[in-house]
Amino acid sequence: MRTPVHICVVGGGPAGIVTAIELTRLGFSVHVVDAGHAKAHWPEVASPDLIALAEKLGLLPALANAAVGHLSRKIVLTSRRGLSGDHASTGCLVLDRARLAASLRMAAISKGVVFSIGTAGRMRGCEGALEVPILGSPRQAIIARQVVLAGGRRTRGPGRLELLGERRVTFYGIAESSLVSVGTSVFEGDQEEWSWAVAMRDGLHILTSTLAGASSPQAALDRSLRPYRRNGPARLIRGTDSSLRAANEALGDHWIRVGDALVAPSPLASNGLYAAMLSGVQAARVLNTRMRAGERSRIAAEFYRNLQAASVRSSQAAVDPGANASGGTVLLPAMATTDVQELFLRPGLAITNVPVLQGDLIDEAPALICRSGRAVAFVDGLPVAELIRPLVDGKSLATAVGEWGRLSAETCSRFASLLIAEAFVCPRNACTPPKRPTSP
Repeated sequence: MRTPVHICVVGGGPAGIVTAIELTRLGFSVHVVDAGHAKAHWPEVASPDLIALAEKLGLLPALANAAVGHLSRKIVLTSRRGLSGDHASTGCLVLDRARLAASLRMAAISKGVVFSIGTAGRMRGCEGALEVPILGSPRQAIIARQVVLAGGRRTRGPGRLELLGERRVTFYGIAESSLVSVGTSVFEGDQEEWSWAVAMRDGLHILTSTLAGASSPQAALDRSLRPYRRNGPARLIRGTDSSLRAANEALGDHWIRVGDALVAPSPLASNGLYAAMLSGVQAARVLNTRMRAGERSRIAAEFYRNLQAASVRSSQAAVDPGANASGGTVLLPAMATTDVQELFLRPGLAITNVPVLQGDLIDEAPALICRSGRAVAFVDGLPVAELIRPLVDGKSLATAVGEWGRLSAETCSRFASLLIAEAFVCPRNACTPPKRPTSP
């Protein structure tokens, strides 16, 4: 039996299911092929960012059903300046991944997503679409205009995950007796080896990451977090590859990768689940653009590749789960230190059209390009080209700030600080008329 659909999603993890739910919302028929069991077994912390995303997607009940506790305290032991300490934690749920997978699947079914339990075989072209056979069912196959590859690190199909940096492995175990209260997480370590754990009712659940081949699994677990557990070895549950990897191809004409099949971070990363689910939201917009505004397919592909590159940079910069221990935000320099009356648009400043998400479709919009390569096209939903129009017309930064009436005072300060920090503005005696924005 050959079942025709708009989209076939291969893999029923969080990234795949979120992609399926969003595509169904956008009006497409979606069929998910899934092995039927959760790949990750360790507890997962739902950060405030993840909870906010789930709320926007209508998936808060799924998170609540998967919750097995709340994180109330973080203990961080590291040589990294400003991170060590004992921090209160609020707003974070501790999730059971198997329960989360089941809850997300029920949410998807309720929204019209169809599931087949099985393993997807090798895709092959079929008259402008792709045929996805379901192994073990010789007569069953899905014929889809687009295929979402969401099978995690072991995804088969076009493209492959390539190693970025050193090979690492992570071991998961449980120490039955913990010396910290339930709801406490502990992090220790630095570059070579680090461990993260959360105290649950059945003991201390530990993840220990080390360079591949540097230690046996049991030895790595036994030396981790000793001050926070009673004597006795931790029970080893499993080990897994935790090397940073990224797909050498993010998407093709009829397929797209999401979640760990796109960028596979360390399981110890503090935002891995959030990044996986967010990639599903973004991939759904890319496919929506391809199928409803085909003339923008090139822009949509560039948008998604840019997102993958940004995700890789973020993963490389993320030192460890302790990096977010304080919950603080790095602020730009206060603009009060600079006389904004004397600052004007930098000579020859170019405004570049970049792919951006506008509603449920990908389009182009003028943007400022920061030194890091990050593009700033919107500030709190307002086009950056509109905000810098007073500067383009020769007015000072102080005058421009006064015309940003639709931005909050804090956002005005942050955006003005960005313009100063990135040298998009400069003193009057160095300025000449800049290049004006091009139309999107």
